[in-house]
Amino acid sequence: MGSNPNTRSRRPCERSEARQKTLLLVFSFFAAFACAEDTLAERFQALPSSARGPDAVLRIDALDADTALQRLDRLSDMGFGGVLLTLTAADDAAWEKLAKLTNRAAELQMEVGIQDFLLSANETARADGLIDVFDEKAVARHTNKMLSELQSRFGKHYGTTLAWFLPRSFPTNSLTLPQDMDTLFFKHTGFRLPTPRDTQDVDEVDGDGLAAFAKQKIGEILSGTWRGRFAETMRDLVQEAGLDAGLLADESLIPAEEIARYFKRPVLLGCPTSVTVRAANQRVAQGAHRAARRSIMGHLPLERVRPLDVPVQFASKREMDVLFTDGATRLLLDPGATAWQDETLFTDASTACLYARRWQFILWQSAPHDASAVAWQTKETGVEMTVIGRATNSEHIYCIVNESANSGSVVGSFPEKINGTPPERWSPENGEIIPLAAAVQNEDGQTSLTLFIEPYGVFFVVFKKAGG
Repeated sequence: MGSNPNTRSRRPCERSEARQKTLLLVFSFFAAFACAEDTLAERFQALPSSARGPDAVLRIDALDADTALQRLDRLSDMGFGGVLLTLTAADDAAWEKLAKLTNRAAELQMEVGIQDFLLSANETARADGLIDVFDEKAVARHTNKMLSELQSRFGKHYGTTLAWFLPRSFPTNSLTLPQDMDTLFFKHTGFRLPTPRDTQDVDEVDGDGLAAFAKQKIGEILSGTWRGRFAETMRDLVQEAGLDAGLLADESLIPAEEIARYFKRPVLLGCPTSVTVRAANQRVAQGAHRAARRSIMGHLPLERVRPLDVPVQFASKREMDVLFTDGATRLLLDPGATAWQDETLFTDASTACLYARRWQFILWQSAPHDASAVAWQTKETGVEMTVIGRATNSEHIYCIVNESANSGSVVGSFPEKINGTPPERWSPENGEIIPLAAAVQNEDGQTSLTLFIEPYGVFFVVFKKAGG
């Protein structure tokens, strides 16, 4: 069969047009990519809408539905990116309130978490509503019922807007022993539990003069039992049901670095009262980094924030910085019983949210990077420098915090070289970026910077990678 001459005459032209369209498409793609992919510095200053703000705890027990919705709208206006809803128990009215809040949060593009609450009194072993974490059947029964209710009532928002679930374990200072502790102790040691043992309260058991051997074994049994009956149950049920499981760091009976193995959203404790608490937070975060967890929540109880002896940009700034340097990547601001009514406590909430957004943006755009090679000379200023390292494909970032009320010039020695452009100083307070033109390249390949830092001051030092 002969071919159509008109078809033959069009083919060279069609091929030429196809090539032109292909080239145009490729050019348009790269042009669009170049425009869409603003530099990290430009996004840090402008903060795209995807740069999530901190989360807020919203206690809804004493709030009617309309008031709760108004509080949610206010939190969104302040810049919060998510909310953790908490209540004591749920009846039909409470479930309806939760559904309305979740629907509104979806419209506001806010993420929702829900803290565990009481479904029915006969499911608990304690009058305060806490499930016995050593009763695996009770934990599984309650959690399955909770997840089923959430799935049925929140429909399309389950697993999307409703993203995480915060179970409640016993705080470690109010823990009771498993009902079968005598049996567990015998299986673990081959010995009977020492007597007298008139109560199951841990503090009183400690006071009974048990031998060091027995105390050690009791601790091992508690950790293993809690891990198997509570942590593994939560991991299997909550995470397989499509939600992230969270846990407050002080409600764990296993080593801090293990928490993220079972809970995708470990929650660090803010306003620490001792170096022990901060060390535990850091161990939780280290375990979370190893488990590739991105959402490391930092619970900041705002009612416990105390005024500083020097002026700062907003009241909770220092506590925020402590949580970020200890390893948190997202903050969870908790007003306590005020339910976001205390105007004097939150007059600077918008400023605080913007500050937290810049911190969180850097942490979410980067990965942990070793900062142990950074050294400081404080020139007798008395400043207390803390630094955490982060890295992107193009930058090395050092988040630098002065944890003291002192100020002055400090000299920092960094392992990076100056690769064509000087390092920069980025401010999370206002987004300002300043080139550090006075940086000195030392003979040993390191870079020295002389920097002034204010009381409780924070800034990021950013080095461009070679070819970045």
